[in-house]
Amino acid sequence: MAPPDHDAQKQLLIDCWNKKRGAWEAFVAQYSRLIYYSIQRASQMKSYPVTPEELEDLFNEIFELLIRDDCKKLRQYRGDRGCSVATWLRTIATRHVLDHIRRSGRTYLRVDFEAESEAAVMESSLQEPALSPEEMLLIKEREEIVAQAIAELSEDDRRFVELYYLKELPPEDVAQALRVTVSTVYSRVNRLKSKISEKIQKGARK
Repeated sequence: MAPPDHDAQKQLLIDCWNKKRGAWEAFVAQYSRLIYYSIQRASQMKSYPVTPEELEDLFNEIFELLIRDDCKKLRQYRGDRGCSVATWLRTIATRHVLDHIRRSGRTYLRVDFEAESEAAVMESSLQEPALSPEEMLLIKEREEIVAQAIAELSEDDRRFVELYYLKELPPEDVAQALRVTVSTVYSRVNRLKSKISEKIQKGARK
C-alpha cells in the first residue's frame, strides 16, 4: 500500500486533535511500526539494550506525549520545508529515547566502546537536522567528558565495561572470562558506576 501523501498525513493529525471518531486509532495503526523502529534504531546505535518492557513503555510514552494537554505536541507540526509527518515523528521518538537513555546510568558506561554519539544517532535516524547547534554542542561536550572518564579507568576495569556493557554478556559469562565470582561481578558493577559518575561530575565542573 502506498504511503499517504503530505496533505492526507496532516489531515489525520487535524482529525486527531479535533477528536474525530476513529482518527486516533487510525493514527496509531499507521505509525506504530515507525515508532517501534525509531525506538529500536536509536537504542541500537547507542548500544543500549532496550528490554521488551522498556520498548513497550517507550512506545506508550511517545504516543501519550503526542496527545497530552489536548494534543499539544500534535498541534506543533507545521510541515515546514517539506518535512513529512513521518520524519517529524521520528524526531520526536528518537529524542524521547535519547532522553530515556540519558536518565539511565548504564548507557554512559558504553561511550568509550564505539557507541554512537547522540548527534550521530539523530543524523542517521532522520533525514534532516533535528537538534539545534546548542544541543549538538552540549551533547558533544557530554560525550567527551564520559569518554575521558572511561579512558582514565584501569585496563581491567575497561575490559569489564566492554564485556558487561558493550557485549552484554550475562554476569556468569563475565565472571568466567575474568576468572572471578558472580558476586564479584555485581559488586564491580556498582563500584564502577560510582567511580565513573564521580569522574563525570568532576569533568562537568571543570
